[in-house]
Amino acid sequence: MVGIYHHKLSAPLSEGAVAKYAAKLGFEFPIAIDREWRTLNEWWLNAEPRSWTSVSFLIDRRGRIRYVHPGGSYEEGQADYDQLVNHIETLLAEYKTTP
Repeated sequence: MVGIYHHKLSAPLSEGAVAKYAAKLGFEFPIAIDREWRTLNEWWLNAEPRSWTSVSFLIDRRGRIRYVHPGGSYEEGQADYDQLVNHIETLLAEYKTTP
């Protein structure tokens, strides 16, 4: 798993602050920083008008996008959160059983 962060604040980007926030959220995976929003634009924003600049893609081991959470917040107890967790667990189970 890899996270990609795109900075939206008016304050200067602080890699330390990104790492601290990721740790607060319990993320134990690498976080890349998309300083110029290149990845975000290419994969998400350039396709059509969006309500959110944040997005989550679950990509399987073959490189196929298997699930897209179209942005906004999601927290434990919300339906979106549960759905994302279920998709992650499905992909992990496939990973464990596929050579």
